[in-house]
Amino acid sequence: MRKEMEMLRKENMTDKALARCIHEVHRAYNVWLEDPGPFMPPWDALTPWQRDTVTNAVRLVRMGVSPEGIHKVWVQRMTDAGWRYGPDKDPLEKTHPSIREWNDLPVWERRKSIVTCRLVYAFTLEEW
Repeated sequence: MRKEMEMLRKENMTDKALARCIHEVHRAYNVWLEDPGPFMPPWDALTPWQRDTVTNAVRLVRMGVSPEGIHKVWVQRMTDAGWRYGPDKDPLEKTHPSIREWNDLPVWERRKSIVTCRLVYAFTLEEW
């Protein structure tokens, strides 16, 4: 374990590597929440657009964007792609319950953006 931690400290994890890690944490979190929405596929099964969405969040965090800011950018990206608010996540109808203002999100949903930021910080710290 110590060797792996040293490797992480020495290597500058790429945005894509961090995005993959964050995506898998979000998948596990959704299972823990017993999220009734469509199953979130593993990283390798995502479309390039989906992978780019997570990778973009990593880049934004590295630039100092807050969890709320990450969510705002995500909402804009989704609405630009034709998605809108709906009580259920439905890829066919392009509805998603998280397309709303940060303060209107339930705390468990805000945690996804918070976890994204904290994981980027954790994997990119110079000092342990």
